[in-house]
Amino acid sequence: MRIRAAATAVLIAVAGLACGRSEEGSADATLAHTISVLEGLIQEELDAGVPSISLSLLVGDEVVWSGAYGYANVGLKAPATTESLYNTASTLKPVTATAVLTLVEQGRLGLDDPVNRYLGEHPVMDDPRNSVTVRSLLDHTSGLSDELGQTMTSVVDRQPPHPVALHEIPGTMNTRWPVGERWRYNNSAYAVAGLLIETLSGISYEEYIVTRVLAPLGVAAAHPVNPTDAMAEMMTFPYLEDPDGSFRPVARTWTDLYPAGDAWVRPQDMIRFLGAHLNGGVFGGSRILSQELVEEAHRANMEDYGLGWWTRVDEQGHRLILHGGMGHGYSVTMIGDKDARVGVYAMANASTQANYRVADAAVKLLRGDEYSGPVARVAVDLELAQLNRLTGMYWDDDFESRVEVTAIDGRLLFEYLDLNPGSPLVFYPESDTRFFQRGSFDLELEFREGDDGEIEGFRMRQFFLDYGFFERLPESR
Repeated sequence: MRIRAAATAVLIAVAGLACGRSEEGSADATLAHTISVLEGLIQEELDAGVPSISLSLLVGDEVVWSGAYGYANVGLKAPATTESLYNTASTLKPVTATAVLTLVEQGRLGLDDPVNRYLGEHPVMDDPRNSVTVRSLLDHTSGLSDELGQTMTSVVDRQPPHPVALHEIPGTMNTRWPVGERWRYNNSAYAVAGLLIETLSGISYEEYIVTRVLAPLGVAAAHPVNPTDAMAEMMTFPYLEDPDGSFRPVARTWTDLYPAGDAWVRPQDMIRFLGAHLNGGVFGGSRILSQELVEEAHRANMEDYGLGWWTRVDEQGHRLILHGGMGHGYSVTMIGDKDARVGVYAMANASTQANYRVADAAVKLLRGDEYSGPVARVAVDLELAQLNRLTGMYWDDDFESRVEVTAIDGRLLFEYLDLNPGSPLVFYPESDTRFFQRGSFDLELEFREGDDGEIEGFRMRQFFLDYGFFERLPESR
């Protein structure tokens, strides 16, 4: 499939790019080079089967370019355009966290206040000491269970509007460990944050994030959470990747945890939100949050996660704020460089990490770094005995599920026995202890030996996300 593009030309003159641009190069030349390289990378992803990618680029406090490539609907060969709508997935979490911070700024609640102080008739039931705080919801340290998120309904033909009402969610949660003891990514906690917003503001979650966070930045989307029938015409169609690398269409759905990540927007909408966070809470002359609270949002706690944002210092020493997301047939990446003040928001209508690869390249190119393309990972040959020492049963504490690792044809198969049996992931050896997965998720496994030389377990990672340590069960040793 050759590239099909609908792109917004550069309409503004950018005075200069911070950090890393060669003296003889102009900002316009840097941007033109960035777009040229990105289009080549995107073409490779489209050739590999990704239906479409849409993205927007930010420099300073200006959206400098937006483009859309591929098909919004593969079956009809309908091209994606810059007006096409995609699902935000978990990149909505920073918006939810920012909305909560606006309530902090208004004095309606404190970050370290108990959540149950504000939930009225719908408290977290299993929190006898009222130890779960607002902060712990936003930085994933609440210690609460995350058992919802699987209930879905049609995004347009929906009766009732939501699979589960927000006020029902706190009662489903229970304490798994003390607040602050561990970091565990928690969608249900963000649903409770959405309920906090509704309870304290007296209006719906959608109305609050639109009127208090998005609209002041110039975002025109009036119904990102409750899409209108007219919006359905502009939605891209979602696709899931099968084990053979092909993509198949699936129905558009809406989950029961929408404040955690389920809104319909264009990249040029969300890039404005990212711009506000890169510019101390201000974008387009409008302030949505104080500089102090913006910095609080970016201050990392466990696992480099702040209040709605991962934070990283990259190999060049640049401070990054970022978030990714993957929904039912959609994937998204948002990255901002706080030092260079450049950013990207990239969306795809498929379960793929293609948007992350493109976004990672965009930030490096925008700030003037040399970029030679993604490094191809090469599988090595391992003896069967080297693979067999890694096989056995492991335990995923997050999902409370056994994971079986088996060896086949020089590779490892990874399968959740209690969560998703019959759907193994294939991992290829990069060394005798490090393995990588090709395709949708780009996961990697790194096995760890104990002092006795026996395998204790492995860590699973995916770009900037660490899924924690999977301990080997005793019977496997």
